Amino acid sequence: IIFMMISAGGCARITEPFKVMWGSSTRALEEARDRAISKTYNCSFDACYDAVLEIVKERKYVIFINERWKERLVVMGIPGNVDTTEVGIFFRKLEKSQMKIDISSLSSTAKERIAKAVFEGLDKKFEEQK
Repeated sequence: IIFMMISAGGCARITEPFKVMWGSSTRALEEARDRAISKTYNCSFDACYDAVLEIVKERKYVIFINERWKERLVVMGIPGNVDTTEVGIFFRKLEKSQMKIDISSLSSTAKERIAKAVFEGLDKKFEEQK
């Protein structure tokens, strides 16, 4: 039996203990953030999140988790990696118009491939904060 929670928007979400059993918890990706590939951009959260979402869709990666309210995406389907390899894209507000993007995965090649695609796309849209 899988227990589900219904969010305010009416979408069903599997609760964390069951995500772990099912293999879709973001805990491992969160814990790997200390080894993430990161960049900071001058952009609002919404503009940055929407740009990353557009890049992910253009590249035809599988969007496994899309949780704007938790400021994170998880993608899979990275060419050259096992289809179920998860890569987390995390957003952190630093200042009013600065966003830090962390890309983490237990797979270094998947993390590097997603970071290259996402950051090349963001570099064309926003100024990087160094």
